[in-house]
Amino acid sequence: MALGRRRDDTGSYSVEAILTITLVFTIIFGTFQVALWATARSAARDAANGAVVAASLERGTAETGKAEAERRLARTGTGLLDNRTVEVTRTATEVRVTVKGDVLSLIPGFPVHVNVTSTGSVERWSTP
Repeated sequence: MALGRRRDDTGSYSVEAILTITLVFTIIFGTFQVALWATARSAARDAANGAVVAASLERGTAETGKAEAERRLARTGTGLLDNRTVEVTRTATEVRVTVKGDVLSLIPGFPVHVNVTSTGSVERWSTP
């Protein structure tokens, strides 16, 4: 009776463990990265909406809108958004605010950005 050759599984557990641990850590860090992105996006959205409200007032300006956005970002976005920029455009009828920034990245080589735009109408007197 001839027996077949036995397969040598030496070291296969190490390879499986490394692959499994890598996958688990990727899922964990990915989940935390999504949470950081969502929190940073929420802070940017709050800043953009606040800037639209400040700039759309009858005596509001683009500068007051930008100052409001910076104030809100300093309060809620500290540590979340790096290299952030606030762009406020105010015309006679509309205000547009764009907040951009880089989110803290937990995964090396995987940059995460936030870009939020909010618009609103400028308050003004009109005749019915």
